[in-house]
Amino acid sequence: MGGAVTSGDGGLLSFHSLIRAAQRGDRDSFDRLASGYRAFLLDVAERGMDRLLRSVVEPEDVVQDVLLSAFRSLGTVDLPSPAAFRAWLGTIARNRLNDLRRRHLAAKRREDEKRSLEEPVGTASSGGSAHLGDGIAARDPSPSSLAGRREKAEALEQVLARIAPHFREVIRLVEVEHLSTAEIAVRVGKSPEAVRKRIERALRACRAEFARAGMLRGKGRGEG
Repeated sequence: MGGAVTSGDGGLLSFHSLIRAAQRGDRDSFDRLASGYRAFLLDVAERGMDRLLRSVVEPEDVVQDVLLSAFRSLGTVDLPSPAAFRAWLGTIARNRLNDLRRRHLAAKRREDEKRSLEEPVGTASSGGSAHLGDGIAARDPSPSSLAGRREKAEALEQVLARIAPHFREVIRLVEVEHLSTAEIAVRVGKSPEAVRKRIERALRACRAEFARAGMLRGKGRGEG
């Protein structure tokens, strides 16, 4: 990148002149200065975004955020050359991508935490949908429901600790990491059909443990 930028009226404005003006709050000078770095920032954004992150934000939006952040903080940094300015913009872009990843993952975790144990995770022996929470007592409708949910989580952990490790693994991949059958198959090195069967057997093992602990609810208490 050269040390000078051509202005819209055909004159030649030096990098340092633009920096000084931009640091005094001149947005037009900053826009002229930054225009030559948009392609670079777009490349940084596109290279740093995976498929999941692209589903919630566009690379161009990242570039806009980076430039806005750069303009606001320009007066706090010493940028003696175009190379220093470029490196600084790149750092802001990478930090922005890291922030977006953390926020996206945190939002996904919060969403996942809302998922009930009632979500189907396989097929029951009756032919209907099997649910990981089938063996846990129904939610307490009183103000103590939060404590009840904590007790259910603890009960589930106790049950998982008593089943075979390979069953425990698939239950955690389904309920904790929320992976699909295909994703689990890749993780454990099995076919999707083999994974589905393992999930069904794992659910039956969980239900058997729930039955032993007297935590099966409703009709069919003795089923396993």
